[in-house]
Amino acid sequence: MKKLFFLLAVSALVFSCNKDQPTTTVNLHFKALYDGAPLVMNSQYKYPNAIGNLIMIQQFNFYISNMVLVDENGGETKLLDVDFVDFTNNTTTAEAETPATFILPKIPTGTYTGLRLGIGVPADKNKASANQLSVGNPLRDTYSTHFWSDWGSFIFMKSEGIYDYDQDGIIENNGDDHPYGHHCGTNESYVALSFDKPILLEENKPTGLNFVVDLLRLYANDDGVLDFGDTANLYTQSPSDLALAKKIMGNFHFALTLQ
Repeated sequence: MKKLFFLLAVSALVFSCNKDQPTTTVNLHFKALYDGAPLVMNSQYKYPNAIGNLIMIQQFNFYISNMVLVDENGGETKLLDVDFVDFTNNTTTAEAETPATFILPKIPTGTYTGLRLGIGVPADKNKASANQLSVGNPLRDTYSTHFWSDWGSFIFMKSEGIYDYDQDGIIENNGDDHPYGHHCGTNESYVALSFDKPILLEENKPTGLNFVVDLLRLYANDDGVLDFGDTANLYTQSPSDLALAKKIMGNFHFALTLQ
């Protein structure tokens, strides 16, 4: 009985401390680039192969999940479970320079040493039953466009466009050039990222965390260049394309930075 009373007393104390702990607002900002320049949909860019073929980007989006702040003792403070970052409507430079922003209120103040997050949908949420979640949930709201029943998985990342396959310097969707579509999913493609960066959260002082994702670095980075001239690299739309999907998703280690 004494042990039970002690546990209840400790629980009450912990609850009281948590309830009284100062909080603040964290604003997550995401910008998309292509080779360091603002990523504008339906614009043409050079692809870094030997010839410098053109590429037109038409869609780019992905899920973020399991985002936590990490303190010096390895403790974690949750920021969000899962959300959806979409740059597809950025059709002007002004829109591309305006970050996608997520406002997270009531985050405990403190000094943190870094941040962790996942790219994709965690396995426990990567289910067809997500369409039964409440309206406003990011998984419910994107279910019709991003749940892939053939794979039994959400599409963690979509990158689509057209590649100047015939090397004539003109992007045409007429059969001479090749559309590409990287729709990467399944639990095997989920990527966990860590960022070591001092983060100080002070009471009533909103803090911005600025992320930049360079789409080009999903395809060209220190590990080499994905050859779009090989048509086998243009699509990830069947289970046989899983190796390519995992490679592209893994390149978020190069493409996503916390400024």
